[in-house]
Amino acid sequence: MTARRRAEKIVESIRDRAEVVRIVGDKRGRAYVKTGLSMEDAKQIVEDVLGRVEEGEVVKMSVDRGVFIDMGSETVEITGGAIYEYYDYPTSSHLYLRLLRLRYLGREWTAVYIDWDIDSPWWSD
Repeated sequence: MTARRRAEKIVESIRDRAEVVRIVGDKRGRAYVKTGLSMEDAKQIVEDVLGRVEEGEVVKMSVDRGVFIDMGSETVEITGGAIYEYYDYPTSSHLYLRLLRLRYLGREWTAVYIDWDIDSPWWSD
């Protein structure tokens, strides 16, 4: 299954619990979802969609904390998260996913950022 199709499946799995959904691009693209899902639920959805990778690789990382700095000013606080890289060998495609728990002006949400590339330079000689 291509990286793009996996990205679509992740978005489809959370669309009904999303406040904002944006998807653009075909061979190279990105998606953004703003949702009220807990970080644990978002990670479970991603891991269910990625599944057991027989012909590829998954890299999983944890995010402890961070901050968005917009035009020199700290704005949105990152209170936790996870990063996944998914490489599908048969289709030479990959995903880069960031799940971030965010806080701004007393409001919290989980943001899902997905980037995919079907013809990535990663696969060229």
